[in-house]
Amino acid sequence: MPEIGRFGNYKICVYSGDHLLPHYHIRGPAWTAAVALGSLTILKGRGPKDEIEAAMACAMLPANLDLLAQLWSYLNERD
Repeated sequence: MPEIGRFGNYKICVYSGDHLLPHYHIRGPAWTAAVALGSLTILKGRGPKDEIEAAMACAMLPANLDLLAQLWSYLNERD
């Protein structure tokens, strides 16, 4: 699992061989959430509101969103 960045108590990751609907994961010490890249909505999981909001704000920056989308595509190419 490539860790894209670590910020305080949480990190942003993209998994290889993951299910469809491009997304990234936010992982904290005792929680996890999956966030859709297209709509930036939480698909599954939950965590502290302030940490989820901070991670999503970071991901929303155009350069970061492009990087996450490229990594998801690279790690999850399907025939």
